[in-house]
Amino acid sequence: MLVSESGTQLDSGWNGLAHDTDLIEGASITFAVVRRCTTDQSVCMTDADCPGGKCELTCDCDSQNNTVCEITGPTHQSRCLVTMEPCNTNADCTSDQCVKFFGPPLPLSTAGTPACVMTYFASPLTGTADSKTGEGSASAFLRSRVHLGIDVAQPCPRCGAPSQNPKVGDQFTCEGGPNDGQPCTVDAVSPDFGGTSSDCPADPTANVSGVGLAIRMKEITTGTVSEQAKVPCGGSFAPVFPDPVLGSVCLDDGSPCMTNADCLRCTNDPTVACSTNADCGAGGTCAAAPEQPVTCGMYCHCGYCGGDIDQPCFSDADCTAPDKCVSGEPFGVLQQAAPNNCASLFCGTVNPEECCSDDTPDRCIAGQATNKTGECAQASYLVCQSDADCGPTGPCVFKNTPCFEHVIARTGTPSPLGKYCVDDPNGGACTTNADCSVGACVDDTSKPKTTALFCIPPTSSSAINTAGGIPGPGAIVFKSVVFTCRCGDGKVGCDEQCDDGNQVNGDGCDQACRIE
Repeated sequence: MLVSESGTQLDSGWNGLAHDTDLIEGASITFAVVRRCTTDQSVCMTDADCPGGKCELTCDCDSQNNTVCEITGPTHQSRCLVTMEPCNTNADCTSDQCVKFFGPPLPLSTAGTPACVMTYFASPLTGTADSKTGEGSASAFLRSRVHLGIDVAQPCPRCGAPSQNPKVGDQFTCEGGPNDGQPCTVDAVSPDFGGTSSDCPADPTANVSGVGLAIRMKEITTGTVSEQAKVPCGGSFAPVFPDPVLGSVCLDDGSPCMTNADCLRCTNDPTVACSTNADCGAGGTCAAAPEQPVTCGMYCHCGYCGGDIDQPCFSDADCTAPDKCVSGEPFGVLQQAAPNNCASLFCGTVNPEECCSDDTPDRCIAGQATNKTGECAQASYLVCQSDADCGPTGPCVFKNTPCFEHVIARTGTPSPLGKYCVDDPNGGACTTNADCSVGACVDDTSKPKTTALFCIPPTSSSAINTAGGIPGPGAIVFKSVVFTCRCGDGKVGCDEQCDDGNQVNGDGCDQACRIE
């Protein structure tokens, strides 16, 4: 079972305004070690699934030789997509699907624009984890249902206000949303917005994302993940300022250029790239094509496979041939260039420098000429330009707005299975409780930091798209505590339905700790 820790950060969108966002703490997601038949290596749950063979785990955490586990999931309680009521099959839901959620609703407020996000697994996560080295990698296909938020101070229905100091497991009543006034249990806590709970879903009528934005995480890892902006940005907003070092590409064929004059085409056939008149045959000359649909444009981080908005991609490698990763019109968002603009490029393709300086007023923030802005110290979701804008939640703290660089890179940290201070966000490995400043030293745990990059499609809300810088890239660094649950130890944990102290079938609790 994986539980999110303080310090998990999300960077989303090309404009930098939704970067350095602290996510909810205490959200739990349960995964399982895959079992396979000894006969044909097919996936199984019990020996009964393996005629003539046994159903065994793909690893042994106590072994020094077989420590790489196949992981799948999630395996925690399913819920109806819209109402978040517990379910087992689609038949249990009135008019929607029975799905596994990626934690409770996530409250977000960016540039004075609130949103409530409910994310679920569109398909099971698959991956591996090494209990000996702590290294792990996986891939997941998620969908995020984005809803217009209630208010900047309360984007999602909440289960316990910040003033009530909610903790995971506490009981309150839902404030806001379709379940307003009904009992709820805190599933996670937002530092800014209080308790959040699956008992308190967002208002479905405020959904601005259909079945959910496609979030395809092709690599979730404890190592390093990076993506270079390599999708030619097209559409009617084709940019005119190529990267001064890297140059750019001609938008029709991807050939390199620094200016439009470098995009040479045959006058008798503008689809043919050329170097000399001889390349064009009789009646044609080779010339710059300012009148043709050819523009020297920038590279974007994100595109769509074959132009399908449900298939966001970083490169052709993310697509199934013959589809290519191409820019769609929604991705053609140009950051306006100006003499004092520190982010004069666009689509996240910026020089490796901070977007704005603390001590320089009237700098560009997110590619738009504006006065310097900041956040209220006691309410980071409030945008301010002076202490007067904050009142009792001040002072106004000016901040940098870092944009994504040409190469986005994030690095995780592996964590071998062992003893850790699980209640101390800054605590690491331990031997006894005395080694922990907070809480206990717990065995069979780890504290990995995983990371992933992904592309975020647009919603149908222009306000959310503008504030969040979407469509555009996203990056997450996920700090967590991993608790292991061992079937047969006599303690019911994680997604176990029972645990009678053995792994024997026929006694009411089978070898996989499921009720018979």
